[in-house]
Amino acid sequence: MDGRDRFWQRWLVVVTSIVAVFGLTLVVAPPIGRRFFSLLIYGSQSEIEAMGSRAASYITLAHGVLGAVMFGWATALLLVVIGPFARALGKPGSLSPYP
Repeated sequence: MDGRDRFWQRWLVVVTSIVAVFGLTLVVAPPIGRRFFSLLIYGSQSEIEAMGSRAASYITLAHGVLGAVMFGWATALLLVVIGPFARALGKPGSLSPYP
């Protein structure tokens, strides 16, 4: 495995880990996720809470489901990246685009 392959493998590990941590944050710490998405979409951290408690509860549920799916997929992808993908790098006919 040369330096370019190692760079991309590490890049995938870092990005996938960030996605997993963000997904877990949505599940474990819903207020942080709600404030983040409220700031991202509406430009204010308190806009979702201003919609009312029922709407905020439903949005929290949607963020929790989204976070669980993100964490699950990121975990599966991380296992592939550090397992079969890492073993295949540098071998003839591997996934690497470099000769």
